[in-house]
Amino acid sequence: METRFFWYCEDTLGAVITVSGQSVTVQNLVPENNVCTPFGKVSSVPYQVWQNFLISRCPPPTQSGISERLIDLGLETYSVEGILRKTHGVIAGDKCRLVPEE
Repeated sequence: METRFFWYCEDTLGAVITVSGQSVTVQNLVPENNVCTPFGKVSSVPYQVWQNFLISRCPPPTQSGISERLIDLGLETYSVEGILRKTHGVIAGDKCRLVPEE
């Protein structure tokens, strides 16, 4: 199964990230001199790097009040992808967002 994610920095689409099994490819959409992507100018990243990046975008499962936050989001269990979908990728407290394709 292939899943695509869109990486925005402020309102600029900086990259399209495609995950297929353990393969993660990155299509950078910014000019050469402007790095607005989560992985720099590379065209692929190791799957574990991708997983760590996803986790870094969400509150940790041990965070105080996470159960209430999940209920507010309409989630029954902690799921990084579920959190990203419900928050439209805006959760890490920066001006970037990672939006899963619907």
